[in-house]
Amino acid sequence: ELSNISIRIAKGKSVVAVSNLLSSDEIEHLVRSSKDSASRQTINEKFEHLGDGPGRVCIRMPTFAAAARNDIPDTGSDNLHDPLPQDVSRYVEERILERAMAYIDENIPDLSKTLFGTDSLAKLFSDGQLEWSTREPAINVYYPPKGHFGIHKDQKSLTILMPLSSPNKDFSGGGTAFLAEA
Repeated sequence: ELSNISIRIAKGKSVVAVSNLLSSDEIEHLVRSSKDSASRQTINEKFEHLGDGPGRVCIRMPTFAAAARNDIPDTGSDNLHDPLPQDVSRYVEERILERAMAYIDENIPDLSKTLFGTDSLAKLFSDGQLEWSTREPAINVYYPPKGHFGIHKDQKSLTILMPLSSPNKDFSGGGTAFLAEA
């Protein structure tokens, strides 16, 4: 029998928060590497129409694998931000995401069966069988005063969101909401 949490997640009615998936050293490394990489990106005014107008700045850097899946020549991909450095990309994909998938397999063992009809989310991930939203996984770096990622729908079964910043320490306001269908 399926667990109540798996059924609720499948229906879009629950969010699972996992603490301490990343160590403080890993967070520090990812923040430093991401900010360094973002500082070398061109902030293209063409993107200011996204969200709420001028001043909104989000540098979205996909992993190399995500960029390879989604950056199709002749469709404006030259205007997208560069991917994460290769070492950071590998770390995100090979260490952090694998750890997140293993955590889900261990702690919510029937979720993979509920969402994907298989016993292991980690196996789907390692076999390249998961479908991602465009240019994901990615690390987003936001800049004030209006740095944020606008309201959007991923249209995917599962979202893994790993904030690398701390509210009231690194920023004020903001947040993430998962809105129910009307």
